[in-house]
Amino acid sequence: MSLTVKKISTLGVITAALFAASWGAQAATANTASATVNITATVVGKTCTPSWTADGVSVSLGSVASTDLAAQGDVGALKPFTLSLTNCDSGVTKVSVMGVGTADGTDSTDFANKESGDDAAAGVAVALFGGPAQDTQIKPDGTTPVEYPVSNGGVDMTFLAKLVRSAATADTQSDVLKPGKVSSTATLYMTYE
Repeated sequence: MSLTVKKISTLGVITAALFAASWGAQAATANTASATVNITATVVGKTCTPSWTADGVSVSLGSVASTDLAAQGDVGALKPFTLSLTNCDSGVTKVSVMGVGTADGTDSTDFANKESGDDAAAGVAVALFGGPAQDTQIKPDGTTPVEYPVSNGGVDMTFLAKLVRSAATADTQSDVLKPGKVSSTATLYMTYE
């Protein structure tokens, strides 16, 4: 009798062990999940903090008399403006700035008047100058970078915007100066070096 009980007990133990093992395997696969996590970042070398907002900067050249723009190249108004960078990393020694925008139809070194319609001025454009002495013209095609030295972790970059008389207007090829509104956009790209 004890032999039979022993056989049943051994068989019961083996059955119970197999059941527990298979249940554990099923429980492990039934109660597990996996997830793929994609982590991204951008590592930048040198940085500075700009003083302007994401909306950019507005520069008003005011009202200009057409008599001040009598001949091609005449400057009707000019205004300096400053963009400041602070908290520059210690490795930043200079900032290189280049401009991009729509070139005037008759002088590709100037930024075009983007106003249109009956109330738009014709025969005028905006010239932008930069560099520590504001003596380098920043062209709309991004080919003329200007540099500003950084000291004590910051830099005040002064630029000069000029309303200039252009040659013939792009749409009429006429030399006529037409009074009206002027609006131009220059996007300035800065590289910290």
